[in-house]
Amino acid sequence: MIEGYQRLLFFLFFFIFSKCLTQDNFEINKYKNKIEKDYYKLLLNNNLLIDEVNNYCSTNKKKTENLKKKFFQLLNSWTSVQHIRFGPIEDFNNYLRIQFWPDKRNVIARQYEKVIRNKSSEYTDFTSLGAKSVAIQGIPVLEKIIFDELNTYNLNNRTFVCNYMKAILKNLEVIFLYTHNIWKNEADFYENIDEDQLLGLFYNSILSQLEIIMYQKIVNTSKKNQKYSKKKLEFWRSNYSWDSILNNIGSIYEFYTMVLKPLLVEAKYPKLSDFENNFKMTLIFLNDVSYPIEKEKNIQQLNVDLEKAHLKIKALHSSLLNDVSEVLSINIGFNKLDGD
Repeated sequence: MIEGYQRLLFFLFFFIFSKCLTQDNFEINKYKNKIEKDYYKLLLNNNLLIDEVNNYCSTNKKKTENLKKKFFQLLNSWTSVQHIRFGPIEDFNNYLRIQFWPDKRNVIARQYEKVIRNKSSEYTDFTSLGAKSVAIQGIPVLEKIIFDELNTYNLNNRTFVCNYMKAILKNLEVIFLYTHNIWKNEADFYENIDEDQLLGLFYNSILSQLEIIMYQKIVNTSKKNQKYSKKKLEFWRSNYSWDSILNNIGSIYEFYTMVLKPLLVEAKYPKLSDFENNFKMTLIFLNDVSYPIEKEKNIQQLNVDLEKAHLKIKALHSSLLNDVSEVLSINIGFNKLDGD
C-alpha cells in the first residue's frame, strides 16, 4: 500500500515537473519545425527557378515573365526566413552569399560589369563561384540579370549570362539544401546550439531583423539628411522592397503567435492585449500600402508612409527589447545574435 502510494507520488511529481520543463520547449520546437519546412519550401522554389532558367536558356525566348514569376516565388520564400540569423545559415558566410545587402558602395553593379566583361568560366561553375566575392553570388545578382540584363537582350552576353544564372542557382541550391538538412536533423542542429538557448537565439535574431528593417530597409525621411532614393531600397529593380518588409513582419508575427503569446499568457503579461493590437495594426498598415514604393510618384505621401512604418516597427522593437524580454527573462546582449 505504502509502495503504491510512493509510486503515485513519484508519477505525479514527474508529470508536474515534465510539464513545467517542456512547456517552453514544446512551443519552440513547434516553431523550429515550421522554419525547417520554410527552408524546404525555399529549396523547392529555387529548383523551380532553375527549371525555368533552363527552359528560357534552351530557346531564343525574349520574354521574361515566367522567369520573373518564379523569381518572385523565390523572394517570397527567402524574405519569410530572413529573420533567421543563426545556425547553418551563418556557416561559411552563407547569409551574405545568398544576399549581399545593403550595397552602399554599389559593389554588386561594379563587380557584375567586370564579370560580364571578362566572361571567365570561373563564374559559370558553381564550385568556383562559391569561392568568389559574396557580392556576385546570390539573389541580388539574379535580380539584376532578370530585371535588367535580359531586357537588353544582348546576344553576345546571352550564353554567358545564362550559364552564370545556372551557376548562381546551383550555388544557392547547395546552401539551401545544407541549411535545410541541418534544421531537419536534430543531432546536427544541436551540435553547436544548446537547446536551452534556442528561445534566446530566435528572439535576438528577430530583434536584429527589426533593426535592419528600421535602419536599412526603411529610409526614415524624418531624420536629418535622410532623403528617399529608390536605389537604396532592398529589391528596387523588382519592386519587391515593401513586400519584403511585409513578409518579414508577418514571419515575426507567426513567432509571436506560436511561441511568445503562449508564454506571455502563462506569465500573465498585463500589456499583452495592447502589444498584440499594436502588432496587428502594424501588419494592417503595411498591407494597406498597396503601391510599389519604388514607383510612387507622390514623394510627400511616400515619406509619410515610410515615417509611419518606421515608427510602428520601432515601437514593436522597443516592446520586445524591453517589456517582453524582461517578463520572459530573455537575455539581450550587446550583440543580439549572441543571445547573451
